[in-house]
Amino acid sequence: KKLRNSEDNFRSFFENAQGLMCTHDLDGRFLEVNSEGARLLGYSKEEMRQMSLYDLVPARHRQQLRAYLHQIQLTTKASGLMTILHKDGSYKIWKYNNIHLHSPDGTGYILSNSIDVTQSQRQAKCS
Repeated sequence: KKLRNSEDNFRSFFENAQGLMCTHDLDGRFLEVNSEGARLLGYSKEEMRQMSLYDLVPARHRQQLRAYLHQIQLTTKASGLMTILHKDGSYKIWKYNNIHLHSPDGTGYILSNSIDVTQSQRQAKCS
């Protein structure tokens, strides 16, 4: 019962986060995405489950994405900024704080917590 309650609490937290909460595999394929995160990127949750980070990261930033995927497997944690392509074609800057976890069967996956910092980054550049 405690485990079930803990799972329910996590699911509620995950789904009600104000930014993007998601899980992805070690190759960047989305496993789960919260509703608000999908909305902020212009997609439905169902669309995002068919996508990977490579679909969202512009080609000129793919080396940064590959470095991130490599780093998080080695260090178990990663944080920083990543440029993401919104469904409408606009570029957004997301601040992420991610951790490498393992499912009960030992499969590795990434739990990601991200917020859109596009406005604050643009304001900082103008200052």
